[in-house]
Amino acid sequence: MTLEEARFGGLVYEIAEKEFGGSFSEDENNQLINQIYSDYVEAGQPKNKKTWIRERLKTLFLCAKERPNWVEGRPRRLFLNGRPMVFVGQFAVPQNDMVREKLCSDDVLYFFGARDPIPEHGGFEMRYAVVSQNPEFRRLVMGSQA
Repeated sequence: MTLEEARFGGLVYEIAEKEFGGSFSEDENNQLINQIYSDYVEAGQPKNKKTWIRERLKTLFLCAKERPNWVEGRPRRLFLNGRPMVFVGQFAVPQNDMVREKLCSDDVLYFFGARDPIPEHGGFEMRYAVVSQNPEFRRLVMGSQA
């Protein structure tokens, strides 16, 4: 990886995180970031790099309605087959006695979905996945940095 590729990848990651609630933590071997860089080079390396990246990321970090509001402060976008899954929505686990006893009432759950192609049948299977974050974790991390 060249210095230019590394800087480009850092910029892609920063824009994805700040503007789309996206991340590349599940991008195995940086395959998607490398593909985005290749697409950028193939497009003639447009001068306004940030605008080009934003337009490209719009096609990748899709949301059914609103983008995720990550309570731990760091996105954790799920991938399927090397691509980010669609963010469906989020909700806070309710607070009541049963939840406090059996679950974690402070958790916020983030739901993602994607079609998983079945080539031999010409169709697809729906895949759904959940990320759990807890606002207390953000407070612990932020407090330890002080």
